Amino acid sequence: SQLSKSNYQNWFGMIFSPDDYMSLSNFRINNNVEIDLQPRKKLVYLTSDSENTISTLDPTCAYIIGGIVDRNKLKGITYKKAKEQGIETAKLPIRENCEMMGTHVLTVNHVFEILLNYSKTNSWKESIEMVIPQRKTNAVNT
Repeated sequence: SQLSKSNYQNWFGMIFSPDDYMSLSNFRINNNVEIDLQPRKKLVYLTSDSENTISTLDPTCAYIIGGIVDRNKLKGITYKKAKEQGIETAKLPIRENCEMMGTHVLTVNHVFEILLNYSKTNSWKESIEMVIPQRKTNAVNT
């Protein structure tokens, strides 16, 4: 098995040998903050409970897609946890771009696909419509 080199630029505090990073003996953890020349990205936790709606993707931000679907028993738990940790929250502009029946809470896969499509199309409406299942929009649009 091999480590993927993708996104290695975001691995803060790591110094790689000139040969490659495949040999673990060449890894060194660097705790000296002054050597961290690349600015850290601002974290934004995506949750439908947020009062902030994103209008565009900010390249200086790292967006967190939660793994807990918290619409019933755990309602609001990810929003609360993000706030406790001082992490900014935001929601996708679903209501502004798509008429849906029922809940506007999406699966992790759907959120990721919408973000990926938006990065290609630069259109929330198009990105959302490509991903949201028709069963969630059919009754509203007919």
